[in-house]
Amino acid sequence: MWRWWRWRSSQPKGDYPQRADWSAPYNGGVHLSGYVFRDRNRNGVFDVGDLPMALVVVTVTTPDGKTFTERSNDAGFANFEMSRSERNAVLRKPGEYVFSVHVPPGWVLTTGNASQRTTLEELPGAPADLVSRNPPRPFGLARGSSSEGGSGSAVTPVPSSLRRGSRFQRGAPAARPWTSRLPRGAPSKFPPNRGRGS
Repeated sequence: MWRWWRWRSSQPKGDYPQRADWSAPYNGGVHLSGYVFRDRNRNGVFDVGDLPMALVVVTVTTPDGKTFTERSNDAGFANFEMSRSERNAVLRKPGEYVFSVHVPPGWVLTTGNASQRTTLEELPGAPADLVSRNPPRPFGLARGSSSEGGSGSAVTPVPSSLRRGSRFQRGAPAARPWTSRLPRGAPSKFPPNRGRGS
């Protein structure tokens, strides 16, 4: 504890240590993500009432033509590692990357952006030493076929290699509140609520 206090008292008051060289590489990493949501009102915009969708396939194609695939997590994000310094990062070099969503069977794309391009630029000192001036926009999906309405154009079929053993979220089952029904006049197992609440 004493060492920490001594170190902390040597720092400028109310401030963090000053970084000497902002042009030096940060050598860190972040995620650049494709976000997938269920467009409940089919308006092509992520707004109130729209929910994240899990297990939807999103791919990214690198400038040299390599393709990487991720599935969206429970929060709707398909995360791709972005870093200039980490070897296993998918997004490692400046250039143009293509993000694509593979629309599950029985769903349509409402946002009209099944495939979108983003450009990464080098920026030493940024958390990944890379930045995107035009990150991918959210992908909106709704149940049904494109003939049922919505602006569901450019639907990308799921490749057969991704179908084997894969599962897609088809919408959460309707929540059912727990209730119990007793015949009239039947005694309850629970004593009446006395002295608590209303």
